[in-house]
Order: sequence, then structure tokens, then C-alpha cells
Amino acid sequence: MKIRVCMIIAYFPPIVGGSEIQALRLAKALIDQNVNLFVITEKLRGVRKFERIDGVPVYRLFALGSGKVASLSFMLSAFLFLIKNRRRYQIIHAHLPSSPAITAVVTGKLLGKKVIVKFACSGKSGNIQTSDRTYLGRAKLRFLMRYADTFICPSKDVKRELIDYGFDRERVVEIPNGVDIRLFRPVSDSEKENLRRCFNLPLLPIAVYSGRLELRKGLEILLRAWQEVLKVKESYLLILGDGTQKDSLTNLARQLRIIDFVRFTGQIDNVGQYLQATDVFVFPSSAEGLSNSLLEAMATELPIVATNIGGTEEVIEHEKNGILVEPGNVDALVNGVMKLLKQREMAHRLGREAKRTIEENYSIGIVAQKHIGLYREMINEICARRLRH
Repeated sequence: MKIRVCMIIAYFPPIVGGSEIQALRLAKALIDQNVNLFVITEKLRGVRKFERIDGVPVYRLFALGSGKVASLSFMLSAFLFLIKNRRRYQIIHAHLPSSPAITAVVTGKLLGKKVIVKFACSGKSGNIQTSDRTYLGRAKLRFLMRYADTFICPSKDVKRELIDYGFDRERVVEIPNGVDIRLFRPVSDSEKENLRRCFNLPLLPIAVYSGRLELRKGLEILLRAWQEVLKVKESYLLILGDGTQKDSLTNLARQLRIIDFVRFTGQIDNVGQYLQATDVFVFPSSAEGLSNSLLEAMATELPIVATNIGGTEEVIEHEKNGILVEPGNVDALVNGVMKLLKQREMAHRLGREAKRTIEENYSIGIVAQKHIGLYREMINEICARRLRH
């Protein structure tokens, strides 16, 4: 039986964040494995109502204004679209437990469709704790907890948080995020040199961070650590991505007098090539589910220095496929980076092990297969229920 899935998410590329990237990556891999799938998301100004992104059909639905008004109007648009197109899907897969997930659950109950809700992150800035701070957030969690069929978590840490909050253990499934290992891969030394020339990078050891520039990412700690690294070894730091903290971080780099050895690239499309041009990946975040950026760097065979938080410490085994340090600890971060910059044989070994970890457990093909297995189980439940009636 053909699997038919509707994915629903508030934002979708060209708006990019971890959840948006992962939704597109998974959708593409599922279509490649013969799943009949389409995405519904909010309409963006200047973007067509329907388009295909990397082969994924994307319907952009009406949303009025911004904030809560946009959320409510998109919920209504999505509800009407799902009712009208009810024969096109068996499962509604909501990315993030936000307002579109409410629409998914209501529609699922009315039409007898199965509904999956994905939770992305744990901790103070995670999906549970941020929702639990408000009455409406708590009401939303209770509604999803009672009426959604299945909850996907990318890590044991997120799964544990859901269960501790009261979600039914039997309905919480752990499926990690995935990475396209055809796109994120290591290159030869000569290719690395060519990429450095192309990006006008110096002939120095280069460390890189990739991701959002937000408070929880620990980038102030990274810059303070880099000031100490430069006292010992001349080197260069690339910070890939954009966010609300970009200006304050740039100012801090100037205050620390390290701006000549740090580059903020802003939002870029060719993250993989920048990773291929560097030597070490640094990930100082204080809260994560399972970071796309971390998986991408590991697939590129970069040695990793990362904080021992959330899903990160489930992927990284200290000094086997990376180095783990305490979040917020400048000295620990400095020591981890210096170890990889000085001990190149160790760095190469950790990079190779990181790549092997991804190939065996986190390639998007493997992750897509796990989703397909879950979809089939849910469709079989629908068929069995119909036979009983």
C-alpha cells in the first residue's frame, strides 16, 4: 500500500532553522523512497502559493498579518485545506508542537487520520519548558498529550522530558535527525586548499561554528575562549549563520581585539563547502535536541569539540569520536580546541570516527526508513480499525 503523508509546519525554506532544514531533508528522502508526500506551510510575501523545493511539493497557505493573528489564520487555512484534500493523505506529520499541530490533531480526529507531532529540543529553551511557562502553552501540551497519536523525539533527552511531563511512554518514539552524507562529506587536502582560496580564508588552522546566533548557542563563551586560544596559537574562527545576537557578538569580538581572526559570514547556502574548508568544529551550545549542524560537521569528518548537553552527548563519546566539555566553561573549551589543534593525529582519528558514527546511525536514508516503518505501523492500525467496524 502506498504511504501518503501530509507534513505541516509553520515555516519552511527559504526560512531556515534547524526544524525547517530537517523537515525539508526528511521530506526529500521520503519522496526518494517512494512515499507520496506534500508539505503545507504559511504563505510568505513574494513566494508562490505552490512550488517544488528539491522535488518536494510545498503548498503555502494564507496567513494574515503576523504573530498570533498569522498563527490563527494559518490554522484555519490549514484546516480547510486538509478537509478539502482529505483523500490525499493517511497521516499528518506536524513538525514542532506549535499551533499547526493543534490543527493537525483536530483534523485527524474529525477524519480518522493518524497524527504525529515532532518535538525538537529539551531544556529551558525546549518545547516542553517554554510551553509550560504560560497557561495557553500548558493547555496546548495537555491537548496534544491526550489526542495526538505519536510523538517523535530526536534524542533520549527529549524523550525523557516528554515522559517525565506526563506523555504516554508507549506513544513516544525516538527517531534521530538525519544528514545527507552525499552533500556533507570530507574532501581531499587539495580540494580543501582550493576551497580556502575560493573563500579567501587564511593559511592558518581554522575552527568553525555553524548554526543560529542566539543566546543559548554559547557563542559569547566561544569568543572569549578564542581570545585565549590566540594567545597560544595563531588561528582563525569562522562563525556561519545569522541570528539576533550577530551585532552584539561582532561588537564583543572587537572589544576582545580578536576581530581580525574571526569572520561572521551571515546566512549562507553552501554550509557544506565551508565545513570542508576548515579543520575543527566547535559547538558551545547550552541547550539542544539533536543539532543538524553537529551531524553535518561529523559527516564532513571534522573533529568535534562540543558541550555535553542533550542529544549531543548521545552522539559524541568523549575522546572516541569527539571531545565533550562543560557548557559555559571557557577554560574547558580552550583546552578542547587546543588539544585538536596541537594533536593532529588525534584530530584525524576523531574525525574518522565521527564520520563513521553518522554513516551507521544518522544518514538521512536510515532516518527516512525509520519513519517509513512508523508510518506503516500507523496505517496498519487504521486498516485494522476499519475492519473491526
